[in-house]
Amino acid sequence: MPQVAFSDLRGWLEFLEQRGQLARVTSSVHWSEELGAVVRRAYDVYGEASPAMLFENIVDYQPPRPNKLFVGQFRSYSRIAMSMGLPATGISVRDIVNRVRQCLKAPIPFSTVESGTAQENVVLAEEANIFDFPIPLWHHRDGGRYLGTMHVVITRDYDSDWVNVGLYRIMALEPNEATIYMSPGRQHIGQQYYKYV
Repeated sequence: MPQVAFSDLRGWLEFLEQRGQLARVTSSVHWSEELGAVVRRAYDVYGEASPAMLFENIVDYQPPRPNKLFVGQFRSYSRIAMSMGLPATGISVRDIVNRVRQCLKAPIPFSTVESGTAQENVVLAEEANIFDFPIPLWHHRDGGRYLGTMHVVITRDYDSDWVNVGLYRIMALEPNEATIYMSPGRQHIGQQYYKYV
């Protein structure tokens, strides 16, 4: 059975830092456009060699609030490979795809636990505010502040067992409201959504 390469984000960050694959950005950076410009410039200058970046001093986001943002962890094939327990060099895209297939054939079984690290900080619905997190306005023409582009959105069709897993940009609208663009003809999430509207 395939094993996970890293059990938590801290271990992954430490691994990247030890290999010179993580840049800690400690200078003050504003969440509105400046952070996105720094990321874009690093990509333009370093290309595939651009390190992942951990922004640690974001304007308006100081401790004890969530105050860091991790960007670019999957910018290069070598980091994708390393995240899956593969060597950083000598690996092709086909090797990565084969590793994903291997993992899908032998998933790690889940277990139910009484408590866990995900329960260390609990915020109830009426207190929730997505702007408590440093969500960037990446570019001046963006419609708003976007949560990630390499995260997973999981939706389930109510009429069948069909579960969709996709990568969708999520735009923060209000403290407790966000939106996803759903194209009915091109995206499975859109096909699911438009069955019910």
